[in-house]
Amino acid sequence: MEAKPLANIIRNERDAMVNEAITPRGKGSRGLLHELLEACIETIEQYDAADLSAHTPRPSEVIGIRGDPLSARWTAGALVRLRRFVFDRISREALSAPELLELLDRLDKVFEPALEGLLEPWNDPQPTKDFFSSGSAGEALGSLEGRAAALIHRKARGWINVAGTRMCLMDIPGGWLNVGLSIMMFAGQDTLRRAMFEAGRAETFSRTAVRSGYFKADESGFREAVETYSEAGFGDFQIQELNMTEGFARITCRDSFEGWSVLNSGNPSRIPVCFYSSGVLLSFLKNLSGCPELVAAETRCIAKGDSACEFVLGTEQALREVGVSPAQWGPTIKEKASRLERMLKEKKRIEGDLRQRNEELSVLHRISVAVNQTLDLEETLKLARQELSSIVGDKGLGIYILDRNRNELVFTSRKGISEAFYREVSRIKVGEGMTGRAAAWKEPLVCDDYSKFPHALESARRQEKIQAMLSVPLVHMGEVVGVFNVVTRTPYHFSSREVSLLTLIGNQIGSGIQNARLHEEIKESEHKYKTLVEGINEGYVLCQGGQILFSNPAFASMHGYAREDVNGKRISAFLPGELARSFENATEGDEASLSNGKPVEFARTHRNGLRLPTEVKIQDVEYEGRPALVGIFRDISEQKQMEKKLMEQERLASIGRLSTNVAHEIRNPLSAIKMNIQILSKNLRLTGYNKRHLEIALGEIRRLDHILVDLMDIARPVKMEIHPTPLKDVIDRCLNLMEEKLREQHVLVMVDTDRTGGMIPMDAEKIQQVVLNVILNALDAMPDGGTLSIRIDREQSQGRDMVRVVVADTGDGIAEEHVPHLFDPFFSTKNKGAGLGLSNVKKIMEAHQGTVEVESRPGRGACFRLFLPAV
Repeated sequence: MEAKPLANIIRNERDAMVNEAITPRGKGSRGLLHELLEACIETIEQYDAADLSAHTPRPSEVIGIRGDPLSARWTAGALVRLRRFVFDRISREALSAPELLELLDRLDKVFEPALEGLLEPWNDPQPTKDFFSSGSAGEALGSLEGRAAALIHRKARGWINVAGTRMCLMDIPGGWLNVGLSIMMFAGQDTLRRAMFEAGRAETFSRTAVRSGYFKADESGFREAVETYSEAGFGDFQIQELNMTEGFARITCRDSFEGWSVLNSGNPSRIPVCFYSSGVLLSFLKNLSGCPELVAAETRCIAKGDSACEFVLGTEQALREVGVSPAQWGPTIKEKASRLERMLKEKKRIEGDLRQRNEELSVLHRISVAVNQTLDLEETLKLARQELSSIVGDKGLGIYILDRNRNELVFTSRKGISEAFYREVSRIKVGEGMTGRAAAWKEPLVCDDYSKFPHALESARRQEKIQAMLSVPLVHMGEVVGVFNVVTRTPYHFSSREVSLLTLIGNQIGSGIQNARLHEEIKESEHKYKTLVEGINEGYVLCQGGQILFSNPAFASMHGYAREDVNGKRISAFLPGELARSFENATEGDEASLSNGKPVEFARTHRNGLRLPTEVKIQDVEYEGRPALVGIFRDISEQKQMEKKLMEQERLASIGRLSTNVAHEIRNPLSAIKMNIQILSKNLRLTGYNKRHLEIALGEIRRLDHILVDLMDIARPVKMEIHPTPLKDVIDRCLNLMEEKLREQHVLVMVDTDRTGGMIPMDAEKIQQVVLNVILNALDAMPDGGTLSIRIDREQSQGRDMVRVVVADTGDGIAEEHVPHLFDPFFSTKNKGAGLGLSNVKKIMEAHQGTVEVESRPGRGACFRLFLPAV
């Protein structure tokens, strides 16, 4: 901020400020107020010009108005309001804290002489009039402006009387500062702070004025009380935040009497100093809010160099919630002595506790070392019993372990108790007796007179004559793993110290037992896991540093090796190049080499040279403290075949739908053509070549019609009537139908159908269609004669009993590139036909839940194998 614009702002607002400062009755000297504003402007300009040596302007009209005391009081009130307006206006500007303090201090020196001059006649410590409580003067000055006019300046030891009570700071010779120094000299700073705070809190004015009803017990009453306290000259207190319901307030003051006094001494304070004001404000809030449990804290203080004092009042919890620590006002000398005495007693108690704690820790350490030096459960229980025996002495001892599956406590170890008794109570349900209840409640149970325990075991009373008993749960991480009992046959009282120590020991023993049990469970889990890994069908391999440490039989079998030929080899020997490199990098710590846990597909190479589709999942593990990898290999050949089959079925379905639509559209006009040609052949009476041409056209139309029927059959599901039928009869019927054609082509037929195995469930007509299609394809491959072999036998395929029909010829065979497409619709190597015969063969066989296979080598014939379920 530049000073010149600020000076202009105050100059431009001069009349408005004066009008606001003057009371509604028009009292006060406008001339003095204008002169003060001009002095302020001149001071700001001097500060801006860094002319800090210049004298602060002093108004000259002060002397002129002293003759009228009442006008002087009204003018004093206006002057105080004017000063507040100026200071508020400057504080809004962007000055740093040190600059603002320095400028406000210089401006204060403009107002101080005027105020002191105005109030000099009223600084008599024995006032002759009580303007606020008597006669017409009280009526004239009873308003807010009237109380402001009765202001006692911060530099005066003054007073203000309201409702017959008197507000004063320290109205004694020498002032409060001298008294404070004396208190501090004899009782210390803590006592001084405490005394000043209590003096403010017990101020006659604040307590009497509140109790007499001068201030209402609500927010307006509190605001009026704080304002009256400000007008008394103790400071410029402004309420920033107030919640009367919760008894909370935050109040600031830029003109603290106490803070100003400390600063004026030339020795800035390291702590807040407005103890008296804190006490007064707290007294107001306590009495008016009805909340007695309130405290006060001064979070900022101008005596420390802050721009303003800040007081936060409320409950201790409320202060902590806003980040303020409740103020500690210090003890009195008597309280200090009492505290010292209590501290000495506490010191002795703590020393005794420390000795006891040290003994307990020694015992706990010894037991912890004993029960954790082995992971064998039997050995752990033995050591636990020995250590407990050394602690409980000649008392009886029994240890139970929790059986989680049956929710029972099982006796495992004893000392000083008869075997017959523990044989009788070898198992105790959780919740039964003291032992079971200690386990259920997870806390120790003590009974000094066991005979009167309502849930006591009768055998314990009668057989063992137990007099006192302590049941302590063995706990590990909040879970009970067992219980140990300490019993006596004579009256005995278990002290709280014994119970506490034995409870801690129970936790140590519980941890040792749980660790031993976990070790056994881990060993058992490892055995089960190894058994599982050995038995699964998927390959399992553990690698470290690229070397196979372990593999299961399935992994070795998948690659055609024995396990001893696999373990110890590099994993890269069983993986293709890029995957092998990624695997090697991953085993060396490069986590980005493989997607952790995600399947990766590759073609595995069997020892016999076959390449088979495989899926591997890689997982990071830790083995013997070092990073390692686990690979799980799965043969996905069957999955790939199923996917291929599904894709083939979807493709054929699409072709079938298209073929059906095309066939339907062609068949209608083709029927019309056929009908018209038949009509023409009857009416024209053609002869010779013309008649022959017409017959050829009709024959081709019939052939097209058959092809269209086959096309529409592709999209239709095969409708079958399954009946048990001898497969030999179907073969014989097909050969009878083809007998003439076989003779014409000089084809020799060799049939072996003696091993059919009886009746086969089938649709005989559909299977006959399949066999005829295969035989016709064989005859087409042997136009100049050859041998046709048909054999029926049984074999196991895919876990089922199947009947196999083998049809082989000695024809030219099928080209290798044609074999994968033989069963595709419309695929044909012949000059005639639509290429739908073998497609229908496959369709019919699949409808019977069978399969068809083909094997051929060019020049050496072809062999078709038909598989049908035997049952």
